[in-house]
Amino acid sequence: MTKTKHTGAILSLVALCVMYIIFTGLVFNTITLYMEPIVGELGISRTEFMMTVTIFGIISAILTLIAFGPVVGKLGLRLTLALSGLCIIIALAFFAMAQALFMLYIGAVLFGVGITFLSVGSTSMGVTTWFAKRMATMISIVTTAGGVAGIVFAPIVGSWIAATGWRQSFWITLIITVVGTVVMFALYSNSPEKRGETKMWSEQLATTDDASGQAAEETGVSFKEMFKTYQFYLLCIAYLLTGIIFYSIMGNMAIFSADHGLDAVQQGSVLSTIFAATAVAMIPLGALSDKFGTKVFMLVACTAVIVALVILTMDFEGATLLYVAAALIGVGYTAVNIPCAVSVMEGLGSKEYGKKMPIVLGFMLGGVALGNTVLQLFYDLGGSYVPGFITYIVLTVLVAALLFPATKLAKAKS
Repeated sequence: MTKTKHTGAILSLVALCVMYIIFTGLVFNTITLYMEPIVGELGISRTEFMMTVTIFGIISAILTLIAFGPVVGKLGLRLTLALSGLCIIIALAFFAMAQALFMLYIGAVLFGVGITFLSVGSTSMGVTTWFAKRMATMISIVTTAGGVAGIVFAPIVGSWIAATGWRQSFWITLIITVVGTVVMFALYSNSPEKRGETKMWSEQLATTDDASGQAAEETGVSFKEMFKTYQFYLLCIAYLLTGIIFYSIMGNMAIFSADHGLDAVQQGSVLSTIFAATAVAMIPLGALSDKFGTKVFMLVACTAVIVALVILTMDFEGATLLYVAAALIGVGYTAVNIPCAVSVMEGLGSKEYGKKMPIVLGFMLGGVALGNTVLQLFYDLGGSYVPGFITYIVLTVLVAALLFPATKLAKAKS
């Protein structure tokens, strides 16, 4: 007999929050703080160091496309999370012991493998496993935990590096990551059925198979049928562009700030404004998505980014408009964290969701990996970011438009 309480859902949500706090907030969001001391000690260039970020970004995108669904299907999400945490731990050890560039790159490969299964893909899988409704809100709670942790950990890790050195800071991070991995593994459960429970809010669904509250027939198309739908291709295009545009605008905001005459301290405060706006906006936008659909979420996010891009095309002095742009970019950046997985559910349905979602997510992560390079090409070829900003405005309008037909539920052909 199934239980009416939902302890497993709450504990699993906490486990996912721990995942984001540790692997996004502590580890991922602070990695660039190590650039200056590592470049100085190892005698490498900034570009060579930043290749570590490119390496794990590309690996994460590729693995999400081809391996996420099969791995989670074979091992279960709980064991996958634990093994991925182990990959990150080993990667941190390589970083801490690095005496040459190749050790950083080995760590980057391991980091890319681990982070593939410790971010938005696993969040969406965990949430859809344990919650029957309000999935965007639940995903936003998890990602907000990581965003807030990033704001908190950035100065803390900076102080560790300054006080103890970058190697010792990596070791401290590694120890915390070990503890976080154990806690995450202990709290997460693979399914409600194994705990004798049902999904949270399943009893509120209007359509059920029986009095036990089990969900009715799955919706949408199968994994094989997905490739015959226009929704799939529109989702891939829209979220590829989302990754390219939204991430590169966020990731290069420090450079834009420097171009407008802001010093290093002010550049840091501009980035903090982005992260703070993202953290504040995530849960309200997640709730908006649950009520009106991800097309409305993306309309809000795209509008915020378009206004920010218009500001960045202007010739102005001072920091005020940059902070306004940063806040708008922070609102827009939520689009890289929440809606993709839910859009897949809306457009392609729940049938074989674990196979379909990683494909679209992989396209978005591919965009994230390519975004900085794409934007820098505009600068290198034309000596200005403005043509890139204008192109991005047009493409962002396209993203918002594509989400309306892309999230119309596909029907299986009889």
